[in-house]
Parts: sequence; structure tokens; C-alpha cells
Amino acid sequence: MQINEDNFKIKITKLFDELEIRNNEPLLIHSSLYELYKLENPENQLWEFISEYMHKGVGIAIPTYCFAEQKTYDPSKSKSSVGAFSQHVLQIGKGLRTLCPIHNHLFLNENQMFPSQMNFYQSFGSKTDFDFLLNKNYKLLLFAVDFDQACSYIHNIEYLANVPYRKIIYFNREIINEKNKKLKIKFKYFARRDKSIITDFNKVIPYIKNCSTFRRSKLSIFDSYAISLKDLHDTILKLLKENPKTLLK
Repeated sequence: MQINEDNFKIKITKLFDELEIRNNEPLLIHSSLYELYKLENPENQLWEFISEYMHKGVGIAIPTYCFAEQKTYDPSKSKSSVGAFSQHVLQIGKGLRTLCPIHNHLFLNENQMFPSQMNFYQSFGSKTDFDFLLNKNYKLLLFAVDFDQACSYIHNIEYLANVPYRKIIYFNREIINEKNKKLKIKFKYFARRDKSIITDFNKVIPYIKNCSTFRRSKLSIFDSYAISLKDLHDTILKLLKENPKTLLK
């Protein structure tokens, strides 16, 4: 059954129940709005549901990545490269957006998070956004989207496992910090060694399906997934250390 104005709240509430999305656990949300195309302003309706569903004071993180090369990354102005939902929540003007010029996130209800104290000189590793999400015990929600399409956290695991098909590179970036000052930085990135290298992050599913927090269900057409970042992290890091090429096609 297609999602429409009449059944949206019923269907999405059922989906959250099946995925065991608890309103008192911090949530990292990757999303696709394709299934919601019959709704008026689907990005707003999805955000209103999530913000009402989650308890006040519980952390919400939304990827607002900037993949297009930009001269300057300004958290208050730079647009998200990852869809209408993230851009919509950015435009609401609430929360804190982190300073990493590529893999930045918008955090809501995180009063103890200080972007200037995080490691914004690289996307992956210690004190980065991904490290913060892991240490704060966030749950991952892939809403109508799969691991290969959207689960950027796996890149962080690839970095920690030092997979052989990627290498460290450096390039210059410019950011505007919280004091509205321009900073020039040398950015560290874990890039593919060759453009011919292709990974398939959906290959993680057989390995994580037995984790206690893993859930899979459908809103209408596409599968949605949920798992704690800790379960995903521990399982796939162990896997990549045993066989670093597991995720290659």
C-alpha cells in the first residue's frame, strides 16, 4: 500500500515499533523520501513525526554532508548534499552543525556537544563526529534506504580497520568556525586508491542480522533498517580485521 496523507502516521508508527526505535535512545537518521512522494511537504511531515516521537532532550543526529568541493564550508550557510530531508531540518535553524567540512552532522538536544572541541580536521577516527555518535550510544535508522546507499558510518570502520583499498590523502579546506572566523586547514581523508574500486555495504547484513539490536522492516516498498552503532561497529570492525576485503564487490 502506498503512503498517503490518510495512512502516513499509522504506517510510520508501525514501522518505528517494528524497528524498535525507542523514543528515549539517541538516533542517527539517514533517509530517503521516495516512498513519501504522495505527501504534501514530505520532508516536513517526516520531521514533525520524528520530533514529536522522540522525548525532549534525547539526541537526534542528521547527516548534512557536503560532498561537492567548496572553497569554504560555513555551517550556517553551506547546503547539505544528501537530500531534501536534511536540508529541510537545517533550514529550521535549530541544533548545532559540526565543523567537519565533509562529513558534518546537525545535532539536536546535545547540550554537551561543542563542535570547536571536536576533530574537524578529518572525517574518520578519534574525536570526530562518528566517534561522538559511537561513544554516545546512538542507534542508526536507515529510513527507506539501505546500507550501501546511506551508511557512511561504515567508512569510519574501514578507516579504523585500515583497509588496503583506501589510502590517506590530504587537501586544503577553509571553514567558518563558531566565532565566525575563517580557518584554513589541511584536511585528512581516507580515499579509495583507485576509482575502479567498488564496495557493497549491503554485504554487512548477513553478519549483523543476529545482533540483538538489528531490525528490518518495510514502510511500503523499500526496506528500512535499525541497529545500534555499537553493534554495527564491533561486528564489522572484527570482520574487516579478519578479512579486509569483505566489503569489496
